[in-house]
Amino acid sequence: MASPRRATHIQCNDTAGAALPPAGKPNPETPMTRRALPVTLTASLAVAAAMGATLVADAARAQDATAKLLSPEGNPVGVASLYNTPAGVLIELELTEAPEGTHAFHIHETGACGPDFSAAGGHLGVDAAPHGFLNEAGPHAGDLPNIHVPESGQAMISTLAPLAKLPDSDGESPAEAIGDSAQSLFGGRARLPLLDADGAALVIHMGPDDYQTDPAGAAGERIACGVIEAL
Repeated sequence: MASPRRATHIQCNDTAGAALPPAGKPNPETPMTRRALPVTLTASLAVAAAMGATLVADAARAQDATAKLLSPEGNPVGVASLYNTPAGVLIELELTEAPEGTHAFHIHETGACGPDFSAAGGHLGVDAAPHGFLNEAGPHAGDLPNIHVPESGQAMISTLAPLAKLPDSDGESPAEAIGDSAQSLFGGRARLPLLDADGAALVIHMGPDDYQTDPAGAAGERIACGVIEAL
């Protein structure tokens, strides 16, 4: 298997270029998707950044899983490469024919899509916590930052799912805990497997995730879906 492009950072598009007010004190003049993220997400991204060298080295090896995202009409939208890392599952998404705009991007609890993508079920970990990074009791394990697609429909996006896990490429399962510092950010919640008996899928929605409304951030219809498959 070909090695992926070397990652230099973990992209979190929603905060790019935005001045973040103190955690827990949103600026009322700032749109919802530009608000300061709560302590849990901000701290988890800090942990990921601190482990940047490890993630880069880890991503240099062969990917552990993949997902081919299709539109409801069956047209290719993009391909995701997934890597198990000490900080969670690193997802590198290459979009080729995605609609322009800001879209919610989630991991769903079932490895199926179906004609209208309802077969993918709810978000990974929907029963363990409420939805959203702006919810003090959240997020779902399948919650991810919004993605931003230019007019060309093409984009390269890297993001991290700290509450998800994959078997390593040699078949060994990783440890349950992310590590004391990272795991404690989510109340000691265990990482959830993406390749268990019923699998998991990646889903893109028509609109952006507002990061707080159950069950899916008021993100609208599902416009792309891909089943996560082991390699």
